[in-house]
Amino acid sequence: MDWTTDSKLATEIIRSIYDFVSDDSCPPAEEFEVTLNDIIRFIVCYNAGQLMGGFLLIFKGKDAEIHTCLLPIAKGKAKEFGDLVLQKIFKETDVDRVTSYALVDNPLAKRLALRCGLKFTGYGQSVFKNGQKIDVENFAIERGDLCQ
Repeated sequence: MDWTTDSKLATEIIRSIYDFVSDDSCPPAEEFEVTLNDIIRFIVCYNAGQLMGGFLLIFKGKDAEIHTCLLPIAKGKAKEFGDLVLQKIFKETDVDRVTSYALVDNPLAKRLALRCGLKFTGYGQSVFKNGQKIDVENFAIERGDLCQ
C-alpha cells in the first residue's frame, strides 16, 4: 500500500465503484474527477501485484475523513486493508482522529468501519439517493484507540 499522487488512477478507481458510493448531489461518474494534493490524498492497495482499489482521505486539520474505494476483486481483504491503512495514517501523518460515514443502505461500509475499530458517533445529515432520503451514520477512531 502506497500513497499516490496519480489523480488519474484515483479517479478511475472511484469511478469504477461510483454507483455504490455516490448520492444525488454528486456529478455523473463520467464528470467526476479527483485532484490529489496536500488536503486530498489516496492510498492504493495491491495484493500480489494486482490492483485492489484504495482509500481516499480528506485532511481537515488533525482529522482525516476516510472513504473506502475497494474494487469487487478485494472481497475478503477489506478488513486487512482497512487495518493497514489506519496504521499507515497514524504512523505517517499527524492526524489524531479518522472519521467516516456510511449510508444506512450500505451495511458493508458500516461493518467495515466497525470491524476496523471505528466507533459509531451518531447520525449525520441525510442525503438523497435515487430520489429517496437515506440516513447517514458517522464513525470515528482516535489515534490512541488503534492497537499499533
